[in-house]
Amino acid sequence: ELSGATGKSKCLTAKHCIICTGSTPVPPPCPGLEAAGFLTSDDALSLKAPPQSLTILGGGAVAVELAQFFCRMDVKVTLIQRSEQILRESDPDAAAALSTVLRREGVEIFAPARLARAFRKGRSKGIEFEYGNRLRRTVAAEILAATGRTPNTAGLGLEEIGVRMVQGRIVTSAEMQSSVAHIYAAGDCTGPHQIVHLAVEQGDVAAQNI
Repeated sequence: ELSGATGKSKCLTAKHCIICTGSTPVPPPCPGLEAAGFLTSDDALSLKAPPQSLTILGGGAVAVELAQFFCRMDVKVTLIQRSEQILRESDPDAAAALSTVLRREGVEIFAPARLARAFRKGRSKGIEFEYGNRLRRTVAAEILAATGRTPNTAGLGLEEIGVRMVQGRIVTSAEMQSSVAHIYAAGDCTGPHQIVHLAVEQGDVAAQNI
C-alpha cells in the first residue's frame, strides 16, 4: 500500500515482489558529532568541490575507497578506524598491503583507535581519539562518517507476514527469495555486503528466478 502526495493510499497487487529499499548511513557513537556536523558517504558524492582536508571515521570498503579518492584530489585525508586493520573482514595481508599504499599516497591512518569526542574549532571540525595509549586530536574542514549503513526495512511490516529478518536485514536464499515464497529482495536491504555492484547482480538473480 502506497501513500501519494495527496495523502490518498493506493494498493498494488502482483504475483511476485522484489524489495529493493536500500540502506541509510549510520554515524558512529561519538559525543559531539551531531553538533560538530559531518558528511555521510551520500553527501560526499554530492559535494560541489572537495574540502581542503577531511577526517574519515571508519575503515570499511566505502571509507577506504573515498579516502583514496579524496587524497588523489589533493585533499589532506586522515582515516580513523576502530579495529586493528582497515577492511577488518578482509585478509590481513591484503589489508596491510593496502594500508602501505594509502600511506604512501598521503593518507594518515590510525588503527586501532577509539573515538572520544567531536568538536568545532572555528569553521573547522575536530575529532579527539585514543591511539597508542595517548589522547590525540585531528582538525579538518570536514568529517566523513563512513562506519556503516542500516537496511531500510523498518515500517514495512515484513516480519508480520512471516519474512525472516536478522537485525533489520531480509534473509534470502541464493535465488534471492525470502522466507515468503512470492517475496524476493536485493541490494543493501538484504546484504551480505552493501556494494552497488552486488546489488545489481542480486536484482538480476531475483528477476531471473521469478
